[in-house]
Amino acid sequence: MKFSLVVFCSVASLVLHAQEDIPFMPADQFQSKIDLTFKKRESSDPSTYTFSDGSQPKKTTDTPIAFLDINFMLLRSEGEVKVNVINGRSNRTSKVKVGTPVKLAVGFIEDVKNNGEDVEINLIFSNDLKKPIRKVTFKIGQDGSYFVNDEKRGKF
Repeated sequence: MKFSLVVFCSVASLVLHAQEDIPFMPADQFQSKIDLTFKKRESSDPSTYTFSDGSQPKKTTDTPIAFLDINFMLLRSEGEVKVNVINGRSNRTSKVKVGTPVKLAVGFIEDVKNNGEDVEINLIFSNDLKKPIRKVTFKIGQDGSYFVNDEKRGKF
């Protein structure tokens, strides 16, 4: 039991360390735009951010509230062929092409600000050899501060 825990912790540490070694994609190679819409919360949407405890907000509302999406587009490629989107505990991989938009559903602003933890979405870009070569990180702090690649871009 203890051995498997040590192995798991070692592997998790290597994965986290590997993500830290991947350089940020330069800002002139991508475009990101915030898309705020107002909609009613009807139920938990599986595409939105999942908190570290695995939960998602499940409150319903009759009045429209602000919902945040981030529209990402690759403007110039340096060998990126796939993107791994890590959004909380969810993870999906897809092909990426220059000029093709990728919509990242974050969630309702009130949930993002009131969940007690930072919300972070990582885009890890891989080449045709499946080697991670660049990353883009979107983060919203508990106070509503919005960061792209650790650079503050505004506040909600």
